Amino acid sequence: IYLVHGGPTNNQNQYIYPDSDLETSYHALKKQNKDIKICVSGHTHHAFARQYKDIKFVNVGSIGMPRDYSVWASFGVIESQTGQVDIYRFNIENDLNKMISDYSQTHQSVLDLVSRNKNNLPDGIILWAIKK
Repeated sequence: IYLVHGGPTNNQNQYIYPDSDLETSYHALKKQNKDIKICVSGHTHHAFARQYKDIKFVNVGSIGMPRDYSVWASFGVIESQTGQVDIYRFNIENDLNKMISDYSQTHQSVLDLVSRNKNNLPDGIILWAIKK
């Protein structure tokens, strides 16, 4: 299992999204260690699990600052022996509203982020959803 903030071509600042082309990342991982089977990255806060050739690419999203669906926080559970990935989503809209009301000096960029894309979760993208 390869754990990184960004991605295998740039450990800090690579952006891997659910629809990213994974070819370059795949070859970068194989160059580092041909036995890697799971690559877990963050940085984008967009939750997904995708198989590309013999490597599973995973981003478990974010509990505190989801950037794909602002009111749907996420976390993941990865079974290291089988490679199964479960991503759980849960609604944090009430918590976000409380944060905004309790902290009047919340930066505008955070307010913009938590107010965008409050849509329901699309079918077929999220493995598990826990709804309040």
